[in-house]
Amino acid sequence: MPYANLQITHLLGPAWETFKRRPGLVIAMWISCAFLEASVGTETAETSVFDALLGLAIFFASGPLQGGYDLAMVRLLRGDDTVTFTDLFAGFSKFEHLFLVLLLVVVGTVLGVILLVIPGIVFALASWPAYLLVMEDDLNAIDALKASWKLTDGYRLQLFFVALVSLALLFAGLLALGFGLFVAGPLAQLMWLRAYEEMRAAKSDDAMAQAASLA
Repeated sequence: MPYANLQITHLLGPAWETFKRRPGLVIAMWISCAFLEASVGTETAETSVFDALLGLAIFFASGPLQGGYDLAMVRLLRGDDTVTFTDLFAGFSKFEHLFLVLLLVVVGTVLGVILLVIPGIVFALASWPAYLLVMEDDLNAIDALKASWKLTDGYRLQLFFVALVSLALLFAGLLALGFGLFVAGPLAQLMWLRAYEEMRAAKSDDAMAQAASLA
């Protein structure tokens, strides 16, 4: 059975090469997503109605933006240099499904954390490819989460180590006067999306091998 190579060195190499090829675009798209995500949940008692409505709008847009961002980065990893900044908004064509994925992932992760933390971590690791599966396979939210669970089956411990390395990269970026985040943040995201590519390729090879055995 084909098995995805999720070793950190194997993921970082293509991620770094992609970053070097289009650094301006990669950084600009990462900053846009990171800024919007950081804006969610920052309301205080003094927050105006306008700010509250803006935060709600950003929350609704987060799922589609994540889908557009993830697909754009995967295309870059595949060598597609036709990607432009406007591809960040491609997910709005699948707004309903991507927003529902976001909602289910947030609810599932929070409930899992309440249930002794570990189930929340497992759910988060199992569900993150769902945005891409909506974009690439035109799945609805439920089917995308089911497919995501199958795609990550057998790899969640390795993905946990990817998460630890991502946190280490972000921490190193913060130590570099904060400016290092402009490299560390996009690089960590590209590393995750390379992991998606590896798992997807292994699943495809496995399906082909099963079909050949039945022929």
